[in-house]
Amino acid sequence: MGSKTDGDILLGLVEDVSLFKTEWGEAYADIEVEGHRETWPVASQEFKDRLLARFLRSEHRALSGPALNNVLAALRAKVVIGGETKPVFLRVADFGGKRYLDLANGRWEVVEISKAGWKIVADSPVRFHRVRGMAPLPRPGRGGKIQDLRPFLGNISDTGFVLVVGWLLTVLNGHSPYPVLVFWGVQGSAKSSASSYTRSVIDPALTPLGTLPSTKTEYSRAVSQNWVLAWDNVSQINNKTSDVLCRLSTGGYEPHYGATGGRPSTSHTRPIILNSIVPCVRRPDLADRALFVTLEPIKDKDRKQEGDLEAKFAKALPGVVGALLDALVVGLINSKSSRIEAVGRLVDMHQFVTGCGKAFSAEGSFGVAYQESQKLAASILTETSTVATGVIRLVEERGVFGGTSTDLLRELNARVRNVHVDGRLPGGPAALSSELERVKPLLAAQGILIDRDRTGQRGDRWIEISRLAPPKPKARARQSQPVKSKPTVQPPQGELPLDLPAPAAELEPA
Repeated sequence: MGSKTDGDILLGLVEDVSLFKTEWGEAYADIEVEGHRETWPVASQEFKDRLLARFLRSEHRALSGPALNNVLAALRAKVVIGGETKPVFLRVADFGGKRYLDLANGRWEVVEISKAGWKIVADSPVRFHRVRGMAPLPRPGRGGKIQDLRPFLGNISDTGFVLVVGWLLTVLNGHSPYPVLVFWGVQGSAKSSASSYTRSVIDPALTPLGTLPSTKTEYSRAVSQNWVLAWDNVSQINNKTSDVLCRLSTGGYEPHYGATGGRPSTSHTRPIILNSIVPCVRRPDLADRALFVTLEPIKDKDRKQEGDLEAKFAKALPGVVGALLDALVVGLINSKSSRIEAVGRLVDMHQFVTGCGKAFSAEGSFGVAYQESQKLAASILTETSTVATGVIRLVEERGVFGGTSTDLLRELNARVRNVHVDGRLPGGPAALSSELERVKPLLAAQGILIDRDRTGQRGDRWIEISRLAPPKPKARARQSQPVKSKPTVQPPQGELPLDLPAPAAELEPA
């Protein structure tokens, strides 16, 4: 027999490597490195580096490029032919009834969260995908308070803080749809800092904030390299971009990935953070998916040096993350019994966050904060919609309107010609008809009803616009005996930490 080739030697050195593929057919490998398991795409540079390191330690010489490529091709073929299929997640996972948070540290530790509590595990049943630019989370601590996050969010109101915490809990729960968190404020209101610190609570990165993409390639790069998409100083969101953000929030967006990046299983949806001086969300479908947080200006005497603020944040972060995990445990306990009369598109989020219990202390309930957010959105969207502004003026002047889309367009042109609004009226009856559907919920919130299920005398599609009649007072119902039901689990009064069932023992670092 002839001497072994470099490829044969390397194949012998990777016999312990466990290969599998994702639902997308991407080849991944579990490899032992310095006493812990790492998971990398077979085509990634990180996996290549580990193979080269093994060969160098064994043979004390470098491996040629062709030999390495031949081995990688053989490993990919092995996966395609008979490889097991496993899900791969990015930063957060919902797996087997539990939640997992990747700390992304050098020991590849993961936090496992269940109804019994949370613990740090070194050998997680969940595979996580690591991307360049991802920064590690500190090991969460016990006894912290969620309220310790508030000083890093600028001049934020109680309502705004509740919305931020609700967003964080929703993202940690690992279930889409993920709401779009929008920070609004004038210059000097610390919008960028609030965005950066909020992201860093669960998905720190070397570059926490980016610029809103404008092409499919830029979106693909952003999605492939980040779990949380945080975009800074967004001045304008056009209709096409708004549609992309909606699909990223609730599913349906399929970005293109490069051949060497690897694609995790959870690639369709992403949590999103935006900040802007002006109201950048101007379409109802995106507004329905958003939480709006207004930040007030910070006085000069209250400003902190960035370095001091970052040091304080690093000190507070372990306790804040631990307190959020405590609240998440309560949410999991209450997941089957917490049912509320929620409104809006984000019903699942509303119910889950409410089930997390009294995690907000004196700041208030999430349901009230969410309603305030939606009222603010409806008000701003109405003001920035030319059609909505025109319809409101028309009803104020005439009380009611009946006619075709052509008739309505003529009436609106007469009323918004000299009104300063951001945008123009649609160019024709068909476009106006489509825009009416978009603003219909906004106008309903203003007490205006649009009825389009009528036909005119000549068979034309008829539109009737009128004021909604005030609701009739409900008759007082007879008082019935209370129905006994199993109460949901609630944490004790006061601030976290919660009095939870004793979790399994936390692993100590090696």
